[in-house]
Amino acid sequence: MFFKMSFTVSIKDLFLSIILSSKGSSLFFIFLFIGVKRVRFLLNSFSNSEVDPTVQTKNNAGSPVSEAAGDPWTSINQTDAIAACDSLGNGYRLISNDEWMTVTANAAAIASNWSGGSVGNGMIFIGHSDNDPTQACPADSDDSRSYVEVDCTSKALGGDDDAGQSRTHSLSNGSIVWDLAGNLREWTTYNSSVDKPNPRDNNYNEYTLPISGSTSLPLTRLIPTQGVKAFWNDAWNSAQGIGQGRIGTEGSGGALSRGGGFMGVDRNGLFRFRIDQGSDMTAATLGFRCTYSTPE
Repeated sequence: MFFKMSFTVSIKDLFLSIILSSKGSSLFFIFLFIGVKRVRFLLNSFSNSEVDPTVQTKNNAGSPVSEAAGDPWTSINQTDAIAACDSLGNGYRLISNDEWMTVTANAAAIASNWSGGSVGNGMIFIGHSDNDPTQACPADSDDSRSYVEVDCTSKALGGDDDAGQSRTHSLSNGSIVWDLAGNLREWTTYNSSVDKPNPRDNNYNEYTLPISGSTSLPLTRLIPTQGVKAFWNDAWNSAQGIGQGRIGTEGSGGALSRGGGFMGVDRNGLFRFRIDQGSDMTAATLGFRCTYSTPE
């Protein structure tokens, strides 16, 4: 049995309506409304044919599955990631940049996702980002075990752990999402090598140095901005764990990845992005996440 709780988010035409399940239910949906388009995230899968975007996608004999156990699917290009998600059936697809922004903006506004215990205090958790271990790690069915040993064994915070490297983020409905900021960069569906944001170079840049948006990819599609999110501070940069961006020259690359890999502490974060690579790019630090929306 389901009960419904809805609230409105103050971002122009963005509304977030959450359908929460009772504890015994096998389904748990988040409905995201972007304008009039409904995007449905299935947060607790009940069979291998369903998608759980709270964890990075795994490879089961060439078919994508979403479960905590097992190494994430890496070294896959954007084209094949799109095809893998589409192979699950009507309504399934690779996560879009707008969906990524909806979830990460929600997470950034939650006090418990900041190392200092309040929004803007310390840094937003950047996940497994210190190249120790030197690989992407599985998630854990126990959300409290959000740190990793050098052999990828999950553990709770303790000892010399840096609290900034928790791999989980809480959402406003109480859901826990793994590896949005670290472990693996993730492909989105966005691909355009023209009308790129600035600066159009091959460096990692801070949002404050500044990265500026374009008509096709405005700044509000890369980070929550102070003008539309009351909690946000436009002075935040990688010191607050928001991530950096690498854009590349106009006409090159164009395939957009979000989040960070298992290396790159200074660059990683919920809002890190790269758009300097093409859709055929593969890397051990690149993975993906499938979503589901109601077929129209």
